[in-house]
Amino acid sequence: SQERVDEDTIRSSLVIPSLRTADRGIYTCNSVNFIGNSSVSVLLDVRSRDGAQSLLLPGFPAPHPATTGENVYIDIRIAKQIVCGISIEWYAALDNPAETWFTIHFGHADAVKKETIYIGPGIHTYSVTDLMPATKYEICVTLKNQAPRPGQCIVFVTGSDITEMEQRE
Repeated sequence: SQERVDEDTIRSSLVIPSLRTADRGIYTCNSVNFIGNSSVSVLLDVRSRDGAQSLLLPGFPAPHPATTGENVYIDIRIAKQIVCGISIEWYAALDNPAETWFTIHFGHADAVKKETIYIGPGIHTYSVTDLMPATKYEICVTLKNQAPRPGQCIVFVTGSDITEMEQRE
């Protein structure tokens, strides 16, 4: 379902009214607009009435020991974009938010190795300035020391001049 929150925001949701074991799997939500794209994938696992967990899905790795017990859902969005910079904010559904550190992975979209920045607990925004104009970048937010997963990154292109960016606002 979709719900208009305000002029610039539409909230979409997937409701599974009667959950069954057959519904388990990876669900992906994709979002695209003129600023860039974002996606998040969620693994839905179904437990039986006795609390037993279903088997792992084929092709989906077992949870990393560092993430076991920690909900790693991170929703990242562009808060503001200017010609040579960007501000992001994120929401993380966590078991221990007051103790959770994040890692930002940032660099050119095609670069294999990205710059890493560690962000302490309670901080959910980050800004990057002095970027090259008309350049494609990728920025990801993960739990500390984890590699980015699908849905935890945004790919964006900086503007080529002030006029172009003013048209986006």
